[in-house]
Amino acid sequence: FAEPIRDGSLPAEETSQYFDRIETLATGLVDLADAVQRSERVLTNARLERERCDLVAIARTVPEAGTDADVTIDAPDAVAIRSDRDAIQLVLEELVENAVAHTDRATPSVTIRVRSTGDGGRIEVADDGPGIPPEERAVLLEGEETPVRHGSGVGLWLVYWTVTRLGGDLSFEERKPRGSVVIVDLPDFGTSSRLGPTDTGSLLWSR
Repeated sequence: FAEPIRDGSLPAEETSQYFDRIETLATGLVDLADAVQRSERVLTNARLERERCDLVAIARTVPEAGTDADVTIDAPDAVAIRSDRDAIQLVLEELVENAVAHTDRATPSVTIRVRSTGDGGRIEVADDGPGIPPEERAVLLEGEETPVRHGSGVGLWLVYWTVTRLGGDLSFEERKPRGSVVIVDLPDFGTSSRLGPTDTGSLLWSR
């Protein structure tokens, strides 16, 4: 895109379109680099933490991070499990950012619900956007991309990998009348024997 602009071979009305494309691609690269930097410890450490963390307290940090969405927290006073706090926060931030990035609303609305499941905790992130396409959900749930079936961004892949490392499960539902709900079920490693933060990283690449 830069070469035709440099060469002066474009009509004036097309030059602005090329500048817009350069800006869009550059912004995407910056966002990708930021996501990789934030996820480095979670995705590369051989072991994750097994510390007591409150899922409700973590959820309440998302609006404080300066998101452009109208974020509502639907949760009890506390839902405590033993897991990796930074990894859970990464999942929540990526899910909210994904909802904001793909919205068709001037101000997207996101609801974070937190519940205890007895042997762990459940986090639901519901938005009022156009929804996650079925083919993208299928790619994530199957854990494999192909030349004709692939995800549109790195954010949901980071969520998938991180939830997998935490020994959790990722699922999707449609929100009525519109939107999507991403459901993250996390085990409590104070009581659960499920594989999670003690793994050596092999689950990062396969399920």
